[in-house]
Amino acid sequence: MHKVKIGDVFSTQVGDRSFYHRVNRIVTVEPDSGEYLRQVAGADLVTLVTCTPTGVNSHRLLVTGERIPTPSSNEDVGVKVSDYHPDFPWWIIILLAIGITTWTGLWAVDRKKAARSRIPRHCAEKSAEEKGLPIPIR
Repeated sequence: MHKVKIGDVFSTQVGDRSFYHRVNRIVTVEPDSGEYLRQVAGADLVTLVTCTPTGVNSHRLLVTGERIPTPSSNEDVGVKVSDYHPDFPWWIIILLAIGITTWTGLWAVDRKKAARSRIPRHCAEKSAEEKGLPIPIR
């Protein structure tokens, strides 16, 4: 929807019927704004809503179209699903990389700490002898 322009035509489908609409308004609003979503008396409108900017979702993009008669088969319908190429959400890759790096670092530190805390067997035997405890049999 970010590439739609005023005057473009899009269709909606309800059951087995298709309805065509010509874009007459494109606005970006705050998520809690409902001003542009109100009914307009005597108008046959459809408003498409999506989050914007892509991957951030801080605002809403509203594309409003007024219903038009069904175009003839040779007339260009404007925006098609095949025209849509979403922007890749790079932020997901960045978050995954940070998470994997953090987990790997913590795992390595934990292994070093565990290796340092182990008492070698010969030290454990000397310690048991000094305390008068039985020495484990190997």
